[in-house]
Amino acid sequence: MNLLYHFSPGSLSNVYVVAPEGGREALIVDPAVMDVPLLEAVERLGLYIRSILVTHETEAHLGGIRTLLRIYDAKIYAANPQVLEHEAVPVANAKQFQASGLEVVPIPLSGYWSDALIYRIGGMLFVGEIMSAGRVGETVNPFAHALLISDLREKILTLPPGTIILPTEGPPSTLTVEALTNPDLIEEASL
Repeated sequence: MNLLYHFSPGSLSNVYVVAPEGGREALIVDPAVMDVPLLEAVERLGLYIRSILVTHETEAHLGGIRTLLRIYDAKIYAANPQVLEHEAVPVANAKQFQASGLEVVPIPLSGYWSDALIYRIGGMLFVGEIMSAGRVGETVNPFAHALLISDLREKILTLPPGTIILPTEGPPSTLTVEALTNPDLIEEASL
């Protein structure tokens, strides 16, 4: 599997392009931007973006969708059947699905936004704003925060310890590091 990382200074967001080893079709996660450097990198690798994964519908992390859809014939996957003004394939209730030749497992969580999803592809978790190195995303109240922490412990910390966490904001991490250092997750983590 190949992973291309692109940082968007305008939105302070990470954008990820993933393709199967030797494959031409690729998917992009939370395209905050579709600028010239990202387009050049995708083209240089001979990739064609066929799928867009949306972790949470927020303009700051999806600003590149309109441009991307003018360049590539891509299908959008999200929690809801529409993202911005575009039709999407709702995958919140799917156990797994295929996108650009990759097996994708959507993981919905309680306590965060109702349209938020984490996507697992192999040993990588694309977590959007739900978590980042050393922090868990903001919630609307303490009850929602407790629900989110409970779901993270049950659905995420039970995955293999070396699983890589790739957020839309901030540096990457691993489940091992988060279980040992994240103040919200450290109490009951047992990796």
